[in-house]
Amino acid sequence: MITDTLILTFCFMGDVLPGDFLKNRVPPDSGFYLFKDVYNFLEYSDLSFANFEGTFNLDVKERRKDYKFLVPLSVIPGLKKSKIKAFSIANNHIYDGGESSAKKTYEILKKEGFLVSGLKGSFDTITIKGIKVGFVAFSVYDYTNSIFNKDDLSLIGDISKNVNILVVSFHAGTEGDSAIHVKDKFEYFYGEKRGNVKEFARFAIDNGADVVYGHGPHVIRGLEIYKDRIVSYSLGNFAAYGGFNLKYPRNISFILKVKLNGNGEFLEGEIIPIILQAPGIPKYDHSKEAVFLLKRLIEEDKLEGVKIEGEKILRVNYK
Repeated sequence: MITDTLILTFCFMGDVLPGDFLKNRVPPDSGFYLFKDVYNFLEYSDLSFANFEGTFNLDVKERRKDYKFLVPLSVIPGLKKSKIKAFSIANNHIYDGGESSAKKTYEILKKEGFLVSGLKGSFDTITIKGIKVGFVAFSVYDYTNSIFNKDDLSLIGDISKNVNILVVSFHAGTEGDSAIHVKDKFEYFYGEKRGNVKEFARFAIDNGADVVYGHGPHVIRGLEIYKDRIVSYSLGNFAAYGGFNLKYPRNISFILKVKLNGNGEFLEGEIIPIILQAPGIPKYDHSKEAVFLLKRLIEEDKLEGVKIEGEKILRVNYK
């Protein structure tokens, strides 16, 4: 067991679409323009995570769908400067350019020094302050680590045996303005299976996960603490240069900042409220809308083990 006096600080964000090649939406300053108002919140964290909502514009094969996100390569310097250090690519847009583009996107992000997980069988690890941290990302799609595939799910237990802290992400749940509530039931989106996110989160923790965070609904959802481990059911949209619907509540977001001991137990957390301003630039929200919304969602959805005081996240007794 790692001593519980060692502390790591992690930050978690939702969906990032750093440009759209197809619609000529290329952010200035090599992509750093997206993050210039919020990167300071990530600067002193030990590790920060987000979801890469797209694929780089490489060897693109036509894929018929209404929304296709091909990210320009020119934004890579901005991504590196943003202080985001880990990306999930387990989502419904990583194959927007086909299998070859998805694999090359994974390879490019890895080569540029990011932790990356999401394609089938992929996970990543890093050692910080002598603490080995694992990261594995899931979605509902067969071309990624899937929450519906028993072999993929076994990764959680297998990885947890070889790390001190395991972070698990998921891209699941229905989408849209009415998707803010967590319901302990199977969800669908236009007939597509999107899973039971509460069941998955608890399965992950029961099998060795220490943090579980979600994205995909494009709105924020509530938090809870289960077995001394924190779950964020959706972090919503975090940054985009066009492509996202920014009508309320889709423009409300937050950075989830947490402190864990060396064994992965949640110690305390903080909500850093964010508002996205057109075309999707995250800025600190002085009205703190995300804080008030999260407090309401925790109460209405009867989420356990957590309470919010000011912008602080505190652990309370749970069943």
